[in-house]
Amino acid sequence: MMNIIIWILIAYATSLIIVEGSIFDGPRERIAEKSDFFGNLLNCIMCTSTWVGFFYSITIWSPSSSLFTNCHPLSYIFLDGMIACGGAWIINSMVIYFKK
Repeated sequence: MMNIIIWILIAYATSLIIVEGSIFDGPRERIAEKSDFFGNLLNCIMCTSTWVGFFYSITIWSPSSSLFTNCHPLSYIFLDGMIACGGAWIINSMVIYFKK
């Protein structure tokens, strides 16, 4: 269970850096100029965290494979994206709440 929490925190941190980090200001602006779809995607914590979850599922580790054992292997990628998105939404909602 602790591995899943750490995985969610890593996915959230990566998404936050992509969405709000000053290091990605230039690339975000260039992408937004060329594509509304990708510009909106890179400015949305839930959208970005979904894709980060997909990427981490493929490259690092799949937390859903330890939660759901009788699923098709490709469904783990989808489920991991949803886990990352939900975790990022919860954490980001708490951050916004405590900033008020």
